[in-house]
Parts: sequence; structure tokens; C-alpha cells
Amino acid sequence: MLAILLALAAVAGSGSPSITSASLVNAATSQSVLAPYSICSLYGTDLFLDGTAAATGASQVPNTLAGVTILIGAAPAGLFYLSQNQINLLIPNSIGPGNYSLRVVRDGVSSPPVPVIIQEVAPGLFAAAPGFAAAQHADGTPVTEDSPAVAGEVVVLYATGLGRTQPDPSDRSVPPAAAPIIHLADFQLLLDGVAIDPSLIQYAGLAPFNAGLYQVNVQLPSNLPPTNPEVRLSVAGVLSPPGLSLSVALAQ
Repeated sequence: MLAILLALAAVAGSGSPSITSASLVNAATSQSVLAPYSICSLYGTDLFLDGTAAATGASQVPNTLAGVTILIGAAPAGLFYLSQNQINLLIPNSIGPGNYSLRVVRDGVSSPPVPVIIQEVAPGLFAAAPGFAAAQHADGTPVTEDSPAVAGEVVVLYATGLGRTQPDPSDRSVPPAAAPIIHLADFQLLLDGVAIDPSLIQYAGLAPFNAGLYQVNVQLPSNLPPTNPEVRLSVAGVLSPPGLSLSVALAQ
């Protein structure tokens, strides 16, 4: 009887993968604003049937993991993590802005294709805690409410979707070194809606050894807002979503 019940359970959970056009979102923003070489999350049902699986460290993110492949157009995405209802992936860097079909193929069984739109850039800052941007001090320790940033110091912010870089990585390669974004002349960091002096931005580009992850090294201005300011990025005129603040030492 137990064997029969297990067999029935397996059949019940073995349907084809199911997704919608809203299933694929930017991992930093949870919005369906997507760009090449950005970290994204795909939500659906029956995406993977064997618990969870994660890619191991390598010079390239795999395009097939535990029998699962994701195709954006004809290009396979890089796969970081699988579960029944969520897949974390890397959008291929070879595809340009445009309209594409998205499919999940699991052990030869494909989901119906759904449309997705890829833009040139889709900036999004990662959060370390609800409402606060992920940031580090120059010594690598996290910026938190208990260890806030101060005016004049250099902090590092983490993002995805900042677009192509020079040099530009191949589809699923892990960058071995720094690579600045090509839109550096059109890049801004805003605190409470005000762009800081561009000379304070020391670097905006790929975070070495992390596929799809970008970092922004910035010296905070001396006239830092007196309370935790909202922080946003602008790349080629596209703003990251509002709602994330940077923990700063409050003015006395």
C-alpha cells in the first residue's frame, strides 16, 4: 500500500512545468524588468520534482542542472538554483533587447512558451534587510543600523541589471576580474532623489567571481542627508525602483 501511495504522489506531481509571462522577475527588484546578464528568479509549478538543486562553483554557470534547462528564445539561461516552484537563473548575455519566448524544459517535458521582454538595462539594488540596500564598508563588513555608513567614507553597493561591460562576459561565464559598465557616462547614484557628484563614484561594474552581480564603489558626500537616505541607481536614464535606504550615522 505504501508503494502505491508513493507512486500516486509521484504521478500527481509530475505535470509539465507551468509558468506565465509574469513569472520571470529581476531578483533584486521582483519586477518583470529584465536585462541581459542579470540575476533573475522564475516562479511557477512543477519546475523541478526532486527537492532542490544548486550549481557548484565553476568558471561558468551551467545551462542544464539536474535535467532542467531554461530557454529564452534559443539561448539557454545559466542556472543557479532549482526547486519545485522557483528557479534562480542568469539571463544570457548574448541576447539583445527585444521580445522573446521563455520555456522551461524538465527531463524533456517543456512548459508552453510565454512571452518576455528584455531591455538593455534593468537596474536593481539588492536588499540586505527589509527596506535597506545591501552595502559594505571598505573593510568588507556590512553596513547596518548598528554599523552605519558615515559621510566621506567609501561604501560598496550591490546590484544587478546594469548592462554590458568592458570587457563583456560571455553568456554564462563568471567574471575573473573587474569590468566597468559601458554606460558609466550615463550612470548616477541618487540619495533622496538627488544625484551625487559623479567624481565620487569610484567604480560601477561587475563584481569579480560573481556571475550577474554588479557593484558600485562610492565615496559618500560630505553633505550626507541627516537621516537614512533613499538610494537609487540610474543607468542610461532607467532608474532602479524606490524604497531602499542606506544606513547612515545620524547627524548630531
